[in-house]
Amino acid sequence: MNGFRFEKPHPKPARAYNPNRFNALDSGMVYVIVLVMFYVVSLLFGKVFGAWLRELYRYDVYAYMIVSLLVSQLTIFAVAAVYSLVRRTNPFSGGGYAAKVDGVQILMSLLLIMGIMMTFYHTHLQFGQDAEKIIGGGFTPDMNLSPYSGIFALIYIALTVLCPAIFEEMLFRGIIMRGLEQFGSIAAIVLSAVAFALMHGNFSQLILQFVGGLAIASVVVLTGNWLIGSIMHGFNNLFSIFYGLLLENIAGDLTGEYIQAATDASLILIGVALLTVSVIYFVKLAFEKKKKESAGKPPVGKFERVKYCEVLENGEFKTVPYYIKAELPEWGEESEKRYRIKRKYRKINRKSPFMASCIVFGAAIIVAIVFIFI
Repeated sequence: MNGFRFEKPHPKPARAYNPNRFNALDSGMVYVIVLVMFYVVSLLFGKVFGAWLRELYRYDVYAYMIVSLLVSQLTIFAVAAVYSLVRRTNPFSGGGYAAKVDGVQILMSLLLIMGIMMTFYHTHLQFGQDAEKIIGGGFTPDMNLSPYSGIFALIYIALTVLCPAIFEEMLFRGIIMRGLEQFGSIAAIVLSAVAFALMHGNFSQLILQFVGGLAIASVVVLTGNWLIGSIMHGFNNLFSIFYGLLLENIAGDLTGEYIQAATDASLILIGVALLTVSVIYFVKLAFEKKKKESAGKPPVGKFERVKYCEVLENGEFKTVPYYIKAELPEWGEESEKRYRIKRKYRKINRKSPFMASCIVFGAAIIVAIVFIFI
C-alpha cells in the first residue's frame, strides 16, 4: 500500500491517530501570532502587575524569573493549542510522527546536544558580547536573593527543563517545522531553526539556539519521533545550565591563565568528539532508513506497536500506518479521501499557495528580528 508492499488492510485501526498536517501558511501565521502575543502579553502584564513584579524582583530574582518563564511558556502553549484545534491537527503526532522510546537513539541525541554545547559555547558567548558592544543592550540581573532562593532556583531549573521541552517543541517542531515540510525536509529544518533562534529575542542565545534547533529538527525528521525532540530540548536546557556554572567556577577558581586555556581547549575537543560520534550515527541511520524504504520494509522498530488511521476513499474503508504521511492536496484540488479526524470523516488540510506562504513567513521573520531590537 502506498509504496510499502508489506502492509495489509486492517478491519479496525489499532491505536488510531490523527494524520492531518499543517501547511506552510500555518507555520507563518502561528509564528506571527506568537510574536505579537509575546509583545501584547508583556505590555498588559507589566501594566496590570508592574508594581507587584518590581517588588517580586527586589525580593528574589529566581521567583521573578519563574513568573516570567511561566507567562512566556503558557502564551506559547495557548497559541499552539488553540491553533491546533482550529486546524484539527495534533501538533505532536500529526504528519506521520509518533512517540517512540529507543535507548540508542536517545543516547546519541543527548551526545549530539552535549557536543554542540561544548563545541560552540565559547563562540556563542563571544558573539553575544560583540553584538552587545555594536548595537548596545544586554542585561545582567541583580542577584536579589531571599531565604528561599535555593527552592526558587530548583523550581526555575525544573520549569526551564520541562516547559520548553513540551510547549516550544509543540510550536516549533509540531507546527512550524511540519508546516514548512511542504517545501521539503531541508527547508523545514533550516527555516524552523532560524525561527526558533530568533524567537528567544536576544543575540546572546542566537548561535546555540540555531545550531541546537538544527540538531533537534534533523533528528525528529530523521526518526519520525517527536518524543526524542522533547528529550533533546529538555536535556539541552539542563546541560547548558550546569555547563555554564562549571565554566564560571573554572574561571573563578583557577587563576592560572594556561590552566584555564588548557581546560577550555580540552572541553572543546571532547565536544568535537561527541559531535563526531553522534553525527556519524545519525548519518548511518539515515542511510539505513533509505535502504529500508527501497526494500519495502517498514521504518519502525521490531517491537513497536504501529498506530493506524482510518481512510474512506470512493466508498471503501482502508487503514494506513502512521509512517505513511497523508499527502496534502494542492491548493484548490479536491481529494476523494476522507480521514477519520475527531470522530468524523473529514477532508485533510490543503497545501498553501507558495507566494502567500513565503510572504507571511518572511514577514514573521522580519517581525522577530525587529523585536530583538525593541
